Amino acid sequence: MKGIIGVAYHKNYCFSYQDSFFYPLHVGASLSKENLNYLKDNEGENISSKNKNFCELTGIYWMWKNVKADFYGMMHYRRYLILKNDKWIEKNFNKFIERSFYINRLINIFFYTDLFQTISSDKLFIQKELKYFSEHLSELMEKNDVILPKKIKLETSVYKHYKKFHIIKHLDLLMEVIKEDYSYLYKYVEKYIKKSRYMYSTNMFIMKKEIFFEYCEFLFDVLFKLESKIMIPNDVYQTRVFGFLSERLMLPFINYLKYEKKIKIKELHVLFCDLN
Repeated sequence: MKGIIGVAYHKNYCFSYQDSFFYPLHVGASLSKENLNYLKDNEGENISSKNKNFCELTGIYWMWKNVKADFYGMMHYRRYLILKNDKWIEKNFNKFIERSFYINRLINIFFYTDLFQTISSDKLFIQKELKYFSEHLSELMEKNDVILPKKIKLETSVYKHYKKFHIIKHLDLLMEVIKEDYSYLYKYVEKYIKKSRYMYSTNMFIMKKEIFFEYCEFLFDVLFKLESKIMIPNDVYQTRVFGFLSERLMLPFINYLKYEKKIKIKELHVLFCDLN
């Protein structure tokens, strides 16, 4: 199978990995003063100039419009999906049980993330893990339609969490757009946003072509429509509005595919590169 996993870089970093599946991708290249020697999201049909507001989505858009493959993926220069064996799961099982029954609810501030994330500052180890993952990727994609990171758990509903950390009007308007133009998806979005405490963060995934294209058609359509309805915040953090909102759309979109199209999904651990 032919596939591409774009690894989003917005600046120089001391580590990169490339093979027949992994391709470092300079996102926001049209705005950057650095000339990274990678694929660039400002070539061909692109929205590279929107990177401050769309984050890694400019790289996802570039792959959608410019690359032909059987499957597509997005990872980050410091975060990768990896395979973990049963021994790793057994080793961390006690930690999981301890977290599940810990009396002090403040422990939820970690949302179990560290149970499903490996942190490493060893370049050789990181390279070995990515090579191993790449060697098994075709087999994984033959058995599954979508690969995602483990869900994270929020301390409250997705809606309340967004209201606490971002501009809730943006999410309200986005839901209105989806209700009007994607009524078949809205029931999944509304239920998820209002009631769920879980989310797929970081916009990391691997999807078969037909799913990836359906996702991109939906995602960019609703975000571009929302873009015409709001004022982009000046705040350096909140200006990443469409990147934040897209993270909240992944799980309801996956639920729609799971229940309506019976797709096969696999969740994997994340490797975080803690390098200087």
